[in-house]
Amino acid sequence: MMTEKQILSEILSTIKQNQSLSSELWAIEDIALFLKISPDSVSKRITKVKTFPKPIKVPTTEGTMNPRWYAQEVREWVKRHKS
Repeated sequence: MMTEKQILSEILSTIKQNQSLSSELWAIEDIALFLKISPDSVSKRITKVKTFPKPIKVPTTEGTMNPRWYAQEVREWVKRHKS
């Protein structure tokens, strides 16, 4: 049986993990790994779904934009679409 201190430690660990996920940014490749599909499928199909989270466009020195998504938003989107 877990002690009160161990339980509180587990709760704190879970809270910290959730906080880091809420601010973690994913690239196309990260989403592909999570969904177990190709980055090309993510780019051409998944990100085109109207309900998929909108990306954050991170500018580069070359003047291009690198899209990134909040990991937590992608995870929540997937949960909403489970059958």
